[in-house]
Amino acid sequence: GAACVRLLTKDGEIGCSTDGRISGVLRLYDEAHQAVLDDPPPGGDSVAIAIPQAMFNLSAVLMLESRLKLSGILVLNSGPEPESDSADELTPQSLMAKLRGQELLPWNPAGQADAIRYRRFGFAIVNVDEGSATGAVYDRARQNEDWARANTFQAFMAEFNYPMYAKQDSIACLSRATCLPVGGFSVWTTLDRLNATFERPVVLATAMMDASALFHDQAVGAASYQSGVASLLGTVQALNAFNDSLNDSTSGPECQRIDQLEKQIMAAFLQGEQFGYVGSRRLAKDLFEGINCEKWSHLYPALCVKPYKPSMLFAKLNLTRISNIIEIGEVG
Repeated sequence: GAACVRLLTKDGEIGCSTDGRISGVLRLYDEAHQAVLDDPPPGGDSVAIAIPQAMFNLSAVLMLESRLKLSGILVLNSGPEPESDSADELTPQSLMAKLRGQELLPWNPAGQADAIRYRRFGFAIVNVDEGSATGAVYDRARQNEDWARANTFQAFMAEFNYPMYAKQDSIACLSRATCLPVGGFSVWTTLDRLNATFERPVVLATAMMDASALFHDQAVGAASYQSGVASLLGTVQALNAFNDSLNDSTSGPECQRIDQLEKQIMAAFLQGEQFGYVGSRRLAKDLFEGINCEKWSHLYPALCVKPYKPSMLFAKLNLTRISNIIEIGEVG
């Protein structure tokens, strides 16, 4: 399975966490079992809800939170899946468009006006996707329902341990070293030898390398942004193979080698794009403001140790030299 985890942004906390190790009576909430709403455990005991994926959405979570003392929610991947489902907004990462005063295009019709992945929850939410585990959780929750209906002791409990001690916002937690920033490295390359002067205009092709979801461990992004990465890699490989097949006798006005083109082709694979376009914004910042290497490597003269940059050559590329930008997104 995979858990919803706590994340911090500059505006505050989102995602899920528990106050240390916490447990609750396992109860079932589906179309046939909703007695827990009217007959919760006595004495104000915490409840762990097992709910099928088809019924899991923000409205259900908020309703359960308002009626019960929740220790956590177990989302069961059993039964038919919804025809369309998205934990994101109708316009994902709409903040950038809002800052520019642009009209929002709802290109994610399965999304939500109030997206669940940007809400804060003080309890655990775990996606149970293994077949045997899903069946075991369901069977025990249903047994507890039978015991609750007979007004007898409900023996099965669920325990969660997802503490997150970082508080307030990303600025505060980073300054206190109680959380880690979004990590990773973006990668860039050119299709022909990069010269230090960038004499030709540059066509920049980009693709996102990361994906995100309410359950981050399951956000492989194969059918979304990773398809763009594969497409861009395939394009670079095909162009290089074609370029290698040319020689002075076969190249000409209609069939030029890459180094004879009017513009230079550059490809960038960007990390952290699902978290406020961190990769592309950092690339633009470095190109606009430039980078000052504070410490060079003694063994490799082209390598900057602080800040770590395997090559500083891209810093010579001014934003004004980029004539076109092509983003390859979800093509899967």
